[in-house]
Amino acid sequence: MGNQYTFLGRFDHKIDGKCRVTIPKDFYRQLDEKRLILTKTLVADTPMIAVFPTREILISELVKIYDFDFDDVNYRRSIVEDFYYRDIDSARRINLNNFDIFSGDMATIIGNFDFFEIWDASAYDRVKKEVGKHR
Repeated sequence: MGNQYTFLGRFDHKIDGKCRVTIPKDFYRQLDEKRLILTKTLVADTPMIAVFPTREILISELVKIYDFDFDDVNYRRSIVEDFYYRDIDSARRINLNNFDIFSGDMATIIGNFDFFEIWDASAYDRVKKEVGKHR
């Protein structure tokens, strides 16, 4: 059976005074659960937040990216403290407290098929420009 999620596109949203950002409507409509799993990671030495709609997709991505062995309890224990559950409120917002990656009040949300990413807007533009030089 294929994956039920197809998160695509770029969306720029303002971060409010309580450090919340609005989930794009197209993404929100696809979510069965209104609870997400978030973690901070690095891309080109730049922090961003990876957002997973389900535990299964999180594990699938860990296996692909890090050759993660879910059966290794010690390894699993070493990384779980870096993941956070966040509920989506009635205005489609999630709280980004605990993630100190924002230099301004704008976030860029990027669809990555079965999960999505939240970046500091200026950092994303910088990384995109740098990656574009190497194509």
